[in-house]
Amino acid sequence: MIMSIEPAEPHSLLPTRASLLGRIVNPDDTASWMEFYALYKNLVFGFASRSGLSRADAEEVTQDVFNRVSQTIHEFDSNPQRGTFRGWLRNLTRWRVLDKLRERQRLDRLRAPQSAAEEGEHTATIQRVPD
Repeated sequence: MIMSIEPAEPHSLLPTRASLLGRIVNPDDTASWMEFYALYKNLVFGFASRSGLSRADAEEVTQDVFNRVSQTIHEFDSNPQRGTFRGWLRNLTRWRVLDKLRERQRLDRLRAPQSAAEEGEHTATIQRVPD
């Protein structure tokens, strides 16, 4: 499935400011994190929602992505030849969405009955005895 992140707000068309990325390296810079979250929450949540996740799962993915950004932002290389910050954020989001979809499939398989016996279609003992 091909998924794309489309800007949710007009100001999200602007390139990410290097100064903001430099400030969010500090996890205690609450004002910068609030600004960063306000800029990107709709982008991440929208991508997750359009990927087929429920609202609750999309919200969980959004929180997971921002947690991951806080843990790995110091590793982001702002080299244009390696890609943009938005591309990096898009990849983090895509990977988390795929994790959530795999988790959903795994849970669906666990919930599905494995055999007719589990569905309540039992065969009488006498019918299982060979002739």
